[in-house]
Amino acid sequence: MSGLRPQRRIAYDEDFRMLTLPTTQKGTAKLRPGRGIKVNYLYYWSDAFLDPHAEGTQVPVRYDPFDAGVAYAFIRKRWVRCISEHHARFASRSEREIQLASAELRR
Repeated sequence: MSGLRPQRRIAYDEDFRMLTLPTTQKGTAKLRPGRGIKVNYLYYWSDAFLDPHAEGTQVPVRYDPFDAGVAYAFIRKRWVRCISEHHARFASRSEREIQLASAELRR
């Protein structure tokens, strides 16, 4: 009824974080040569995209809703951190902050 349950403990590690980050509607993005991946209307790049076997393929993607400057792509059986082409503007900006600023600009 009570007491410690170490078998139910979930470690907050990088694997857990990647599994809980949101993805796009499709869940994948096409890796475009020279551009990278497009996640929520922004292009992201990583040096892992230079692999010629990965170009033009659909890769699973995740993004951080609290940092629009960073996204993640699953390439060669590992998650790779990708940086936005507008990283200086979007770093540490949440998805909601950008939506509010865009609505304000449209008004």
